[in-house]
Amino acid sequence: MSLDYLKREQHGFGQGVYEQSATQNAPLGARLVLEDGNGGSIRVFRYAKAGGTALVAGKLQASAANGGSTTVQKNMTIPTIASPGGYQVSVTAVTDAITANQFAEGFFTVYDGTAGQGVGQTYQIKSNTLASAGGVFGLELYDPLIVQVHTSAKGSVVKHPYDSVIINPSTASGMPVGVPLIAVTASYYCWLQTWGPVCLLSDGTMAYATGLAASDAVNGAVEPVAGDLPEIGYAMNDAADTKYGCVFLQIAP
Repeated sequence: MSLDYLKREQHGFGQGVYEQSATQNAPLGARLVLEDGNGGSIRVFRYAKAGGTALVAGKLQASAANGGSTTVQKNMTIPTIASPGGYQVSVTAVTDAITANQFAEGFFTVYDGTAGQGVGQTYQIKSNTLASAGGVFGLELYDPLIVQVHTSAKGSVVKHPYDSVIINPSTASGMPVGVPLIAVTASYYCWLQTWGPVCLLSDGTMAYATGLAASDAVNGAVEPVAGDLPEIGYAMNDAADTKYGCVFLQIAP
């Protein structure tokens, strides 16, 4: 394997941007920068895991559909006070059963309460235990609590945005997260491009320098910005409807 390949494709992660893997080779959301040109950092990628369906090259991907037990639980009661300095918080599932590590690498936030009860805090989740619907499950955090999380507070958990990504649906269910350069098998790990020039499917006519947003009519496509659609970048060339144009992506630098 050439040194140039290692420099451009792996950057110490052991998996290139044109490779997929059944095993995880980097933390979810890990940032990789390709040095395009003379040391210039123009393309950025984030490490992701595909959801239950395959991903398609040149199509916009989104975070897992928001809601239910799959991606988020909010307004959960806190059965036991979690003291400052500790790494564990217990929460009560709202309605759905929770599997072990379902929210690993995701985030815990204090949804409601007062400052003294811990409201407004955010911590990344290292692991979680399982629970039946309405049961208590435990969170192990990467960092120690700075302020207590009181039993009078309420908590929320959300999956990592690069965990179980899907082709962006025409009816938005998550947030745009990036574009794969290759086809990716369901549940495999890959790099999604989040910044810089990339090929993307066009819904309607793509005109040079036009601002682009996630399409509200064609899964995985982009269209000229209109209304409150999330803007994801700018067209670098013209492209006809159903064709693939070059887009300067601006999701995560």
